[in-house]
This record gives sequence, structure tokens and C-alpha cells, in this order.
Amino acid sequence: MTIKMLRDLHRGATLLLYYNEFDLDRQWFPLRWAFGRFECELASEFLSLDLKGLLAHHGFGSFVTHPFLRGYVRLLGAEKLKEV
Repeated sequence: MTIKMLRDLHRGATLLLYYNEFDLDRQWFPLRWAFGRFECELASEFLSLDLKGLLAHHGFGSFVTHPFLRGYVRLLGAEKLKEV
């Protein structure tokens, strides 16, 4: 589904606000517990996803990252590069 979503994006900039990449197993217990209790299984997989690499593979570049909540959440900006 992620690949289809990227193909459907129009030219221009896109912003994604979601979890930053981190190892959930190495986080403090209350965060692990809350994440396991309130988030779906796909959210856990998203933590290890190389989102910049995935976007770059689909023609995006000029990445800008703004971390929030001690780096657990990020606003990732990417710009669709011109096709040659």
C-alpha cells in the first residue's frame, strides 16, 4: 500500500508526520508498553522502515527533518524531483 500511495502523489512537496526510526526493544518500559497496548502491529514495523530511502527510490529528494517529542516523532519533508 505504501508503494501505491507514493506513486499516486503529485509533483511538489509532501510532508509526513509520523514516528521516527528507533528500536522499540531498546526503549524504556512505559513507552514499549504503551506502544504495544495502543498501536497496531504495522506501526511497530514502521519504526524500522527507511522512509527516506523509500521516498528517494520513488523520485523524492531535498529531505528536511524536524524531530518532535524527544525524537520519537518527526516531520519529514520531501520534494518530488524533476524527471529527466
